[in-house]
Amino acid sequence: MLHEVALATRDPRLVHDAPILAAELGLDLTILADATEVRHRRLAERGALVLDPRAPDLIEAAGRAEPVADVAQLAVCALDSEARASRLAPREDLRRALELARGLAPARPRDAADDILGVSAYAAQQREQVRSVAAFSDVSVLVLGETGTGKELVARSIHELSAPERPFVAVNCAAIPEHLVESELFGHAAGAFTGAHGPRIGLMEAAEDGTLFLDEIGEMPRDPQSALLRAIEYRTFRRVGSNRDVPLRARVLAATNRFAREDRRRLRGDLYFRLAGVTILTAPLRARLVDVPVLVRRCLEDFARRHGGRGTVADDALARLARHPWPGNVRELGAVSAHAAILARGDTVRAAHVEAALESRIDVRSTPPPPSTPGARESGEHPILRPLPEMERELIRRALAECDGNVSRAARLLEVPRSTLRDKMERYGFR
Repeated sequence: MLHEVALATRDPRLVHDAPILAAELGLDLTILADATEVRHRRLAERGALVLDPRAPDLIEAAGRAEPVADVAQLAVCALDSEARASRLAPREDLRRALELARGLAPARPRDAADDILGVSAYAAQQREQVRSVAAFSDVSVLVLGETGTGKELVARSIHELSAPERPFVAVNCAAIPEHLVESELFGHAAGAFTGAHGPRIGLMEAAEDGTLFLDEIGEMPRDPQSALLRAIEYRTFRRVGSNRDVPLRARVLAATNRFAREDRRRLRGDLYFRLAGVTILTAPLRARLVDVPVLVRRCLEDFARRHGGRGTVADDALARLARHPWPGNVRELGAVSAHAAILARGDTVRAAHVEAALESRIDVRSTPPPPSTPGARESGEHPILRPLPEMERELIRRALAECDGNVSRAARLLEVPRSTLRDKMERYGFR
């Protein structure tokens, strides 16, 4: 059981300690920048207590308050860092306040939405949206967000809340060659094309009455999009080479990192709006750095569970992680956490381990172009004319940078097969 509590503070000590204490006390904690923030009204209406550190010391008064049900009542506690500056135990004050809040806030059972970790208002809003939309199994959901922000986690949470015993079929639309998209999604009849020796069900049919998750829908070629739109619109489709209608029973969820208007040109407008019955935005990690400590601890605990070790992180390491911009978002944070844990050799991860892990990472978007050969400079030859391997490597680097590291998109941009690009990336040392 979890008790929903919000804490309004910008004090870095409270931001650091509150998630640790909340986990010990079984609290669903949200940290707000300000108690007047509009989100706190929605929290209070659901019965959550909002602890305002800047309010007068009303711990005793709050302790006599009636349990909150559905009224916008605020429980206030004196945790002001300036007022408490002379005291040596702010953590004990915070524990006392959270223990009080635990006794007042109504309890609820843990569910799949709690897998979306974080104490920021962004994370709380995502959990709220997931719980709200899960009850409507016939509504399509489009998850928008940058690469690595947890779009598939949101989709899986919706599925676990709405149809946990049924299939969850995830499709990476960017990884399917254009000429195979319809066959993969809809299936095909025997003899539909060369090599189709027997009938085969597609992924839509394999999802049965569960969930079909179309990841990277913005990378799907445009030609198959009209068939996909019709299937979602009329809840029926046909296998390639067949004239028999097959009902679409699965719920359709989709995700894309192409959420700016200028980036949606590959996705048909009618398909976009049909998929976006409900839209959920996954915020980038740089917009919710308050979540970094929670996410790092979970990453290190998972690493320790698989490989052994303490799975703990020092305060100086958390401070260093909070200063990083995280262009790769939570996926990058997980990789850096694992690398730092390896460097720590099972001991507590410290700032030096984090620094070393960050410095070892290569961002293809910032890799400088290779210099031209000395012979070309000395001979006065045109600087563009360089050995072919160098020019090819530079072209691949630019394509990857243009496509944010997406290999499938880069291959289409260069007009080469994806496997060929993979081979050349390995040859030239791209990760």
